[in-house]
Amino acid sequence: MKIALLEPDISKWDVYRNMLKDISEGNDLIFFSSGHQLIDFVKQNLVGNKNHVDIIISEFILQDRAFTDILEIIRNSQSTFSAGNFKVSSIPVVLFTEKNPQTEYEKLDVDLIIDKSSKDDSDKLAEKLKSLNKSWRMQIFDDLEVLGIGIDYDFSKIDVGYTVKVKSDNTKVLSSAFVLNQSKLPYLWLSKNFFEQEQAIDELDVLVNQYMDLTRDKLYRKQWESQLQDFFERNPKFIFSDTYADFWSEPRLYYQNSTKHIKPDFVTEPIISPELGKNWHIYDLKLPIQEFLQQSDFHKTFTHRFEKCLTQISDYKKYFQNDAHKENIEKVLKFHPKNPKLTLVVGRRNTLLENQDKLFERMQERNYAEINLLTYDEILDHQKRAIERLMNDKLF
Repeated sequence: MKIALLEPDISKWDVYRNMLKDISEGNDLIFFSSGHQLIDFVKQNLVGNKNHVDIIISEFILQDRAFTDILEIIRNSQSTFSAGNFKVSSIPVVLFTEKNPQTEYEKLDVDLIIDKSSKDDSDKLAEKLKSLNKSWRMQIFDDLEVLGIGIDYDFSKIDVGYTVKVKSDNTKVLSSAFVLNQSKLPYLWLSKNFFEQEQAIDELDVLVNQYMDLTRDKLYRKQWESQLQDFFERNPKFIFSDTYADFWSEPRLYYQNSTKHIKPDFVTEPIISPELGKNWHIYDLKLPIQEFLQQSDFHKTFTHRFEKCLTQISDYKKYFQNDAHKENIEKVLKFHPKNPKLTLVVGRRNTLLENQDKLFERMQERNYAEINLLTYDEILDHQKRAIERLMNDKLF
């Protein structure tokens, strides 16, 4: 993330570098010690250039210019930046200062006010900036709809002259120059795939954390497992990565001469060497709220529900290893993988970390060591890191 930061006290710059190192580093974090320097940067380095900035952060108390003057210059600007695509007036401005009761900060046209004197606010600075930047980018998608172009950049749908004169006045971020150029926005983070991936991350985040907030009497396990199943059917790469050639969701695999069957949540066929059964994979989804070990100080053992999870996925493997089921398996999967890998998607990372040594010791003792445990936090973190890597790439 490219951040312009106005802080007159140069001795504090290293503090900011440390606070923002996870979202902005190196040349992407630009410091200014005076209001004049920041104004010159906007006028000379942003306006009419390809250069981009995501957020401007400023202290309120400045020596050479009033903060309100700088804010007015930005908000009243009719200029564009970032190759002419965006309005300078739309740049998110954050006020990071020690609040003075005599100043009515809330009346200022800023996007975010963070109190330096609040440790909680300061500790969450990076997270708040990420959220603000995301909101700004979402406005661009809204603007594409206002212009009538849409996320597919279909300029044939619009009257360019009318859109420039009328509709571009109603956009918050996109400029009339963008309409005249009639080209896609050259930013990875504004691609359709990127947008859809972010939407999917948000959906899973809500699905996992909303479940954690429910009281025990409202936990409808089957309902939530069904929603998780539906999510991963639509977003298989969240758990399978790019290593699968095909997957089956809840395949019914029958026992010989019986109506009895197993129904694993997912079975994946590998891209590499699908003829080797060991490269196939069975995934079983359980809930984020799952506890792993009983709350006991003496000889901790599995909770009843977690042991059922382990037994169930182990039984799936026993089914696959039995040659008597070869014909029924091949009817569905077109191949009989005899030794598939096992992954149980379950629980939260902090719950797993609390007793991981004892947990894996017990799994070893009970012959469950081959089962891989994948928490929902690991899935979310992996996808968020992928998004952040794209965000750190060059804009053009």
